[in-house]
Amino acid sequence: MLRIIARKFLEVLIFMVFLTFISFLFVRIAPGDPVLTILNVDELSVSQEQVEKIERRHGL
Repeated sequence: MLRIIARKFLEVLIFMVFLTFISFLFVRIAPGDPVLTILNVDELSVSQEQVEKIERRHGL
């Protein structure tokens, strides 16, 4: 019984690592600046201070 639980736990752990990797990959290959996507505006209508504030808040 313990062997089955350990195997299932390992399977879930491997799946979670794979899912995390795929999610990170999709975020990294997405086009555009994530800050401008968060703000949902054109580059010209956003001040540099606003962009820096969002970057600091989200660790970008």
